[in-house]
Parts: sequence; structure tokens; C-alpha cells
Amino acid sequence: MPAWVTNEAVALVTDSLCLADAPTTVGLGRTRHAALARLRAAAHGARLYGQVQAAQGLKPVFPYLDRAVVEAALSCRPWESTDPRQPKPLLVTALEPLAPAGTMSRSDKGHYTAELYAGWRRHRDHLLDLLAAPILGDLGLIDPGRLRHAARTFATSGLPPGLLTDTLALELWLRDQAAPVRRADG
Repeated sequence: MPAWVTNEAVALVTDSLCLADAPTTVGLGRTRHAALARLRAAAHGARLYGQVQAAQGLKPVFPYLDRAVVEAALSCRPWESTDPRQPKPLLVTALEPLAPAGTMSRSDKGHYTAELYAGWRRHRDHLLDLLAAPILGDLGLIDPGRLRHAARTFATSGLPPGLLTDTLALELWLRDQAAPVRRADG
């Protein structure tokens, strides 16, 4: 959980998870379908890259799309193959014994583009204004001061952008839900 989430919110989530039934295979059909769709898209891209490589005399190799690797990944339950604190936990587990010490310990994906940071700088004052009185704070789910601090220091703090952007998205959604309905005729 991000640093700005209150203890009450953490307890609420923890209680909800503890009271929930143990994960079952119900709903795995959609999850499995989504995974297969992502694999097909990746395989299509790999085929195109492979054609370009082959045209240059290179031998294309895409080990993550090998049948044994795909079957092993699909044999895991979805909640075992993801971790908000570590990207690609299955890959890390599989490769850690083979990789040089320390290379599998990163905690972020580092794929955020310069556009995200430029947009953040350009709209920072507006976003900080949005966080002056967040609904999430009114609900006791976040500490507004900690969230504003994270927002002010975002670009230099090393904070994964997704934590902040997800919180902002939730805040904006709540504001939209609380806004009066506008009639089309007037």
C-alpha cells in the first residue's frame, strides 16, 4: 500500500481479504482468456521481429514464448503470478538461480516514459490543487498531507508512478460520482 493510505484503509482491505473465500477457479476462464490473448499478441509481434531478424541473417529466439515456458506460466494461479512489490515474480523465481547476484532484485519496471514526467511537471500545480481536499481523505482512506507530499516530490522520489496515478484516478472517479448529473437539454 502507498505511504499515504491510512491504517484504517489497510485494516479494511485486510479484513475484506481475510473474510473472503479462498481463491477458487471460478472466474479463471476470463483470466486465462486474457493471458492467452496477451500471448497471441506477443507472438504476433515476435513473428514480425523474427522476420526482420531473419532477413538480416540473424536467428530469432523468443524463449518466453517457448511452449514449456508458456505452459508453466499458465499452470500457476493468477494470484501467484503477480506481486505489486516485484515485477514478474514467476520470471524472477525461475531465473534467480541462473542470474548474477542482485540482478533480479529490482522493485519497479522502470518503463515510464519522459512524456509522463513532462506531463506531471506541466500539470503539477493543477494536480496539487485537486489534492487540496481529496474525497479519499474525507472518507478516511488516505492521509492528504502524505499524498500531497508524494505528489510534490514525485519526479525525484523514485515512487512508482502507478501508485500515484492510480490514487489520482480513484480520486477523480469519486469526484465524478459525487458531481450532480447534468441534463442534456440544459
